[in-house]
Amino acid sequence: MRIFIAMLVVAFTLSACGSYKPTSNQSHLDKFPIDKTKNYLIWRYGSVESDLASVFCKVNASGEVDDCEDKEASNKDRLTFEAFEGLFGSYRVTFKHDDDYFLMTYAVSARSGKYAFVTGDSGQRSRIFKVGDATFISNFKPGTVTVIPYGWEHRRSASDLKRAVEASLKQAFGERASGLDVQVARKVPIDCTKTSSGFWEGTETKCKLK
Repeated sequence: MRIFIAMLVVAFTLSACGSYKPTSNQSHLDKFPIDKTKNYLIWRYGSVESDLASVFCKVNASGEVDDCEDKEASNKDRLTFEAFEGLFGSYRVTFKHDDDYFLMTYAVSARSGKYAFVTGDSGQRSRIFKVGDATFISNFKPGTVTVIPYGWEHRRSASDLKRAVEASLKQAFGERASGLDVQVARKVPIDCTKTSSGFWEGTETKCKLK
C-alpha cells in the first residue's frame, strides 16, 4: 500500500498578471445546499484545481492517523469530499471575493471529530500531491466550514483568512451563510513509518502527528 500522507505541490504557476479562473454563476450558488447538517471545505481556487477531490482520515486520541484511504466513503474513519456526483451532479462551487478565489465542497457523508488531510486527486491533471512531513488537521463537525490555508499561508494570518472567508460566504450565499461557522485548519508535522507485511500483504504505513 502506498504511503498516503501527502502535501500539496503547486499545480500550476500563475503568471505575473494573474490567471483567469471561471466561477459559478449566481443561479448555481443559489442552488448549492447550505445547511447545518453538512461538513464544508474550502481550498484556495488557483492553488488547486476546481475538480479536486480530497480525503481526510480520523485522528485518534494518541495522535495516530487512521489508514483510511482504501476504505469506503461510508466508513466513519474516512471523511470524503468529492467534486462530482454521478454524471451531472456536483458537490462544489467556485466564487471570487476581492482578490481571492475559493473552491467550496461538502462531504459525501457528514462527520464529527478530528481528521487529517491524507490525499487528493484532480481529473484535469495528474496527481498533484507528494509524500511530505506535514499535513492539515481540523476538528470537523456539521455546519462548519473548514478552510485549508494552503496557498494563503504566507499571505494571510488565520484570523485574517477567517474574516475573508466569512465575507466571501456572505457575498456568495447571502443570509443562508449566517448559520455556518468558519474555522481554519492547522498545518502540523507528522511522522510516518512504512513496514512490509510480506509479499502477499504488501506494505503498511503508520503515521502519527508530532
